[in-house]
Amino acid sequence: MNASLRHALFATATGVALAASPDARSQGCMAIRSPGACTLPGIGQLQEHPPMSPWQVSLAYRYLNADRYFSGSDELPMEPGSQVINTIHSFDILATYSPTPRINLSVDLPIIYAERTTRHEHMGMGGPQFTTRAAGIGDLRVTADYWLRDPAQHPKANLSFGLGVKPPTGSDDEEDDFHQPGGPVRRPVDVAIQPGDGGWGIIFQTAGYWQLTDRLFTYLNGMYLMSPKEFNNTASFSAPGSPNNDDVNSVPDQYLGRGGFSYALWPEQGLSLSLGGRLEGIPPHDAVGGDGGFRRPGFIVSIEPGLSWMKGKNTLSLTAPVALLRNRQRSATDEITGGHGDASFADFLLFFTYTRQF
Repeated sequence: MNASLRHALFATATGVALAASPDARSQGCMAIRSPGACTLPGIGQLQEHPPMSPWQVSLAYRYLNADRYFSGSDELPMEPGSQVINTIHSFDILATYSPTPRINLSVDLPIIYAERTTRHEHMGMGGPQFTTRAAGIGDLRVTADYWLRDPAQHPKANLSFGLGVKPPTGSDDEEDDFHQPGGPVRRPVDVAIQPGDGGWGIIFQTAGYWQLTDRLFTYLNGMYLMSPKEFNNTASFSAPGSPNNDDVNSVPDQYLGRGGFSYALWPEQGLSLSLGGRLEGIPPHDAVGGDGGFRRPGFIVSIEPGLSWMKGKNTLSLTAPVALLRNRQRSATDEITGGHGDASFADFLLFFTYTRQF
């Protein structure tokens, strides 16, 4: 593989992997807080010219606007002015250090600004819409990844596995004013726009690539966040005495899977295109710990096109996952009561990432 193709592979892999976040870090009403700048660290070691620095820093931005409501996979009709709208802007600062070509240590700090516009949380379904807001740092993520083979010796195919921890650095009880007939009431905002979830988490992740032809590559990413804590003490909008402790928010597990193809469109200029599939969600039941507390489980299946460009030690990437299937699954509480809750979802996400090698 010549140097220009190595450049293109690094740009492609960095671009598609940095878009791995579901990030606010939510997907509409579902409070998905997956890594905001999930990289394929170490893949830049495939470059021969110039030598790869052990340090890499990325700045990632993510945007979503969720205003379509689903129960199961069925969309619920909503009149204009009655739907719930979640708009989320999130920024991730990711630093990766590679003490060896096969080991990568990363720290990801998210910063979040989110708005939620509703009317049922304020004056009721017959009243006007109002907006609540939350902002601040999210939950930090510290991970370590290990490539099974030396990337410098095996540039055409490799697989890494990673393990990490997520401390509860983000606030899970941000408050705002809710308009009520008797006057404003200050209380915690909905879990969908809270910067953090209030619990520690264990991160399991994997990443890989395989060169199929001179210019065509396939890639994969996978992540599962296991949250042993059952629920936090932040009040939800469920009434006191709700079954399964639904009057406080759950600390749920989360998952993400991505895979597809990337093509070195213009290797000499580091320009690459990618197209893949994306699955992300919150399971109804956690792998470890109880399922109590209020949660909106569900998943989203998207098609994920991307574009990346690399020049020297700088890489720019843009991806825009477009939802094909949205499913608000039944929660543990729904299974008890026989109900089936709903949630708002976005039609698409936007990820923009800048990466600099040092």
